[in-house]
Amino acid sequence: KSHEVTLGVYNVRTNSKKFLTIEGDKEQYLTAVTWSPDSKYIFVGVLNRAQNHLKMNQYDASTGSLVKTLFEEKSDKYVEPQHSLLFFPNSNTDFIWQSQRTGYNHLFHYNLEKGLVGQLTKGDWLVTDVLGFNEKKKEIYFASTKETPLERHLYRVNWSNLKMERLDDASGMHSGILSKDGNWLYDVYSNASTPRVANIINTANLKSQNLLTSENTLKNYQRPEIKTVELKADDGTVLYGKLILPTDFNPNKK
Repeated sequence: KSHEVTLGVYNVRTNSKKFLTIEGDKEQYLTAVTWSPDSKYIFVGVLNRAQNHLKMNQYDASTGSLVKTLFEEKSDKYVEPQHSLLFFPNSNTDFIWQSQRTGYNHLFHYNLEKGLVGQLTKGDWLVTDVLGFNEKKKEIYFASTKETPLERHLYRVNWSNLKMERLDDASGMHSGILSKDGNWLYDVYSNASTPRVANIINTANLKSQNLLTSENTLKNYQRPEIKTVELKADDGTVLYGKLILPTDFNPNKK
């Protein structure tokens, strides 16, 4: 038998619990569960068993009753809610929702009263991680595949004018940690010739200070030649791969 899930709120002080009144199929999924910053509401992405229809519902945390449905997402294939709501700094009304409704994971700005305010990022690429905010400058920091699916780079977008900017300048797989005020970005990356580099970036002027550059511990060893290859699927989708040749590779031998 499939799981039947309910969602309850436990009050530590009164030793009492209240279950949210969530209607629908008992075998549906309850996803992307999020508290509002003021703790008055709980948001639940109610996803049907076929996983192709999502309702983002707002519930009263004290009574468990439905306040309203904020929006719905439908797909002829499936809806894939993977992230909870991310509220803007010092706001109980505005939040970011990550959605693949365009075919790629992007950031959407919602308001509890107005609904969809706008799409913050667009394009044939994925937002892979949201790093945080700089509230004073109205900036959201994130990682994405914008340059190429083979790499990750760090960016920021202004949620007011939608101006977007890349923050790192080296090829490779970048991951970032943003300071709480958004003034400093810790950037760690590696690539085919770089084991590990850690920099701290001043987000005001984008000046970078190196904290660590790891030595290549394999530099005295024989290393194989690695070739990047691209293949195409039947529908034209590009598939990326690596061809790793042995160190004693002889192209004339089978």
